[in-house]
Order: sequence, then structure tokens, then C-alpha cells
Amino acid sequence: NDEILTFSQALQSNSGVYNTSNGRFTAPVAGVYYFFFNGLIDNNAPTGSKLANIYKNGSNAGTMCYTNFSGSDYMGMSGSAILNLAAGDYVAIWAKAGMHTAGETNFGGVLIG
Repeated sequence: NDEILTFSQALQSNSGVYNTSNGRFTAPVAGVYYFFFNGLIDNNAPTGSKLANIYKNGSNAGTMCYTNFSGSDYMGMSGSAILNLAAGDYVAIWAKAGMHTAGETNFGGVLIG
């Protein structure tokens, strides 16, 4: 489905910044954050455009990566974003149908300033 991705495992230095139930990374403090996304499109995903957007507080903050998928092979895609967040703001990754959320796909964020 086209949806917010949720990852069942989280490695985190600040306990509770990523929620495995709703896919949200919540900023523990205000600042500038760097986010990355590495995704794997399944070989039997529907053909057409594939993308991953970063959402801030439920609204699309921009496209992190995009490709046109023609099917039959696995395909990787990666991207990054820098966002200014207030304490308590949250971000999540929304992707088109066909994206893996197992060990082949990951998402993370780090405070940079």
C-alpha cells in the first residue's frame, strides 16, 4: 500500500525517539536534524513511479528519493533530508506500494545542530 512505513526494530541512543507502532521519529530537543532513508523495492511491486517522502507532523515536507520502476528486479533507492524541528515535532517516511520494511530498508535521524 501507499503508506507511512513502520519498522519493527529500532536502534536508538535516546530511548523512545522512534515509535515502532506508528513509524514516527519524535525530536527530543529542538534543532536541525539530518534524516536518511535507504529502501528496497520488491521485484513484484507494481510498475511505475516509486518514491519516499518525509512527513513532518503529518504533512509532506518533501521527496527524499524517486525512481521509475519497471518491475521484475529488486531496486534500491536512497535519499536524505535536513529539517529544523521543535521539541516534540515528529517525522515519518511515506512510500509508494512495494517498499520492503525488513532489514533491507532503513530510516534514521540525528541531531546535527
